[in-house]
Amino acid sequence: MLLLALVFLPALGALGAYAHRVVAYRTAWLVSVAALHLVLVGDAWIDPPPPVLNGWLALDALGLVVLTTVSVLFAVVAVYAVGYLRRENPRGGRAFVSCLLAFLASASLVSVSHHLALLWVGMEATTLAFAPLIFHRHDRRSLEAVWKYLVISSVGIALALLGTFFLATAQASAGPAVRPLVLEDLVAGASRLHPAWLKAAFVFLLAGYGTKMGLAPMHTWKPDTYSRSRSQPCSSSGRPTSSACWPTRASSTPACWSWDSASGEWECTAASCM
Repeated sequence: MLLLALVFLPALGALGAYAHRVVAYRTAWLVSVAALHLVLVGDAWIDPPPPVLNGWLALDALGLVVLTTVSVLFAVVAVYAVGYLRRENPRGGRAFVSCLLAFLASASLVSVSHHLALLWVGMEATTLAFAPLIFHRHDRRSLEAVWKYLVISSVGIALALLGTFFLATAQASAGPAVRPLVLEDLVAGASRLHPAWLKAAFVFLLAGYGTKMGLAPMHTWKPDTYSRSRSQPCSSSGRPTSSACWPTRASSTPACWSWDSASGEWECTAASCM
């Protein structure tokens, strides 16, 4: 239940903030959800939650680090946003707070997803939630920045979706007993994955999620996003980068590691990715 709470708490907070026109209520939603989310993450460090939804949601060590980074950064942004919203009331103020909380929900989903298709949905949701935060000035330059962000990020997301399809095709040869696109089953059956489809999946997933990370040459959305946004969205823009580290690592795991039953250890097969 903790994993579900990490995703649904900020999602419900986004709906609650959008329902109120008074700035004080919206900031109360923002700070309260940020604080509760941080408490839930702390509880995950103390008592790691078990996987849920047949292994689709799980929290491993790297996912917990990414989730903690997201939660701490969001808490800082939420506290700063209280003073910002008192001095300024950006156009579409309700959408401003709601999109921040929706972004937290989608970034949390990315951090705890062990099903690569669900992970892709979370990454696409971060794109959609972040776009209004770039455009909240409603001027020509912010419009240019948001379109550049959406176009380049959409190309990356499309490449990642193709890579996910290729990975599902590679897993088809692993047998009917495995759970499709679940990370643990992909890694456990890595030796039975179709090599050609697996290599194609690795290339497309790396290029797609690398675009969200801002890896060259698909990094050109970053300068405009940073320069045309206010400080809250600009600080938030580091979170898609950190969130994208997790799917990039997850998608490369079945391609470059396999389980050695004789030694009982993971064996690096990175040479097969070349």
